[in-house]
Amino acid sequence: MILQKEEILKHLRKEGLRFDERAPYEYRPIRIEKNVIETAEGSALAKIGETVVIAGIKVEVGELFEKDKANFITSAELSPMASLGFEPGPPDERSIEIARVIDRGFRSAEVLALDKLVIEEGIGYTIFLDLYILNHDGNMLDTGYLAGMAALTTLKIPKYEDGELIRDEFLNENFLQNYVTSSTFATLEEFHLLDPNESEENVSDAMLLLAVDDEHIVSAQKMKEGSYKPEEILDLVDVTFKKRKDILKVLKGED
Repeated sequence: MILQKEEILKHLRKEGLRFDERAPYEYRPIRIEKNVIETAEGSALAKIGETVVIAGIKVEVGELFEKDKANFITSAELSPMASLGFEPGPPDERSIEIARVIDRGFRSAEVLALDKLVIEEGIGYTIFLDLYILNHDGNMLDTGYLAGMAALTTLKIPKYEDGELIRDEFLNENFLQNYVTSSTFATLEEFHLLDPNESEENVSDAMLLLAVDDEHIVSAQKMKEGSYKPEEILDLVDVTFKKRKDILKVLKGED
């Protein structure tokens, strides 16, 4: 159901709730499945409401971009099955933005110990994190972060011996050293709506993504033409850190 901005605002002002009966700062149901791609070195499926993203990890060995760190590369693909607005072909602006924002958060938080994945000077592992949006009903960024982070918790690094990767033997060390969670808000006049669905995104004045670890904002992205006052941003930062606790429970299987 595609809703107009006036309908959404009228309902919020009258009921204090959104059309799906959520409070402004309430997520839709969140679900994670790990190890969903048998041939990958790590994988997960994340679902927030009806938005679905699957993440797969492939590991290779080659030349390093930085001599003292393994390579980490994130890509995103919008499946034409996910939405009528998605078309087959090379990555468009939306998929490039999703990959860039998620990659930035993981790098800034140093989620992986990339310095430990150097084999010799200039040579090391390359971690490819590929995100596939399978269904879109709003908030692809949070769902993408969730799928990517869940996949990284399942990461297996193949052994490298005599110039070859041994795909069925893995290093014993755990290279995961941090967790990133994110919260995306859509703003419609005086309302800030956490985890917007597609209708809410389409009519929003502005959108803001905040990605955090336990102590820091590791990535932020403002979208659309509207603006935020400093005090509004501080309020949304507080909400993001509060919601992190619940998201971590789902990521770690504690919920």
